[in-house]
Amino acid sequence: MMLTAYTDGAVLQDGAGWGVLMPGVPERHFAGMLDSRDTVIAELWAVKMAVQQAPRGSALTVYTDSQSLPTLFARHAQPGAQWPRRDLKDLTAKILARTERCGISFSCAWASRDEPGQRAAHQLAAVGRVRGVAATRWSAQLLGQQLELWHDTRRAKRGWVVRLDGSPEVDAALLATLDEMPSEPVPLAVTGASDALVEAIRCMASGRGRTLVI
Repeated sequence: MMLTAYTDGAVLQDGAGWGVLMPGVPERHFAGMLDSRDTVIAELWAVKMAVQQAPRGSALTVYTDSQSLPTLFARHAQPGAQWPRRDLKDLTAKILARTERCGISFSCAWASRDEPGQRAAHQLAAVGRVRGVAATRWSAQLLGQQLELWHDTRRAKRGWVVRLDGSPEVDAALLATLDEMPSEPVPLAVTGASDALVEAIRCMASGRGRTLVI
């Protein structure tokens, strides 16, 4: 299986955000907040999260608009290479260790920030650094035609962002997102969405054994 991921990181005063776009059917969006103010760490964390979504034995090409990231990963193949920072060496090593452990053929390449995939990843990172700030447990928010689902991990607040472009009943990305929810009820905040859309999403969640409560 050959996969592609577009990744990006964004930094604000209160922390960093990361975003991942993985084209396909369904197209998958991931975003979240990281407890850091370092742009390179945020960029690498996005790559890390993309690798976590890759199945065992797959081939994954990760694109980034950071020109330094491909060089950092390539440095591990250079015996005696000098590292500007130990934390960058450690994080890239952990990412490569996961790819080796899971049999993932991994490559990291530069892409212009004007590429549509990179623009989408940047938007997700911007969402992550803002939406993730207040996420202290599982929560969902429906903003017009966009559903955001958030929860905490030990270090990075993580989420799923789904843009509903068609009928929600046939939106594979929405179904995949609902499947990420826990079995216990998840609060849903609604802003600018029609009652019909809200009811359709709640019914879909119920059909998959999940509960969204307003």
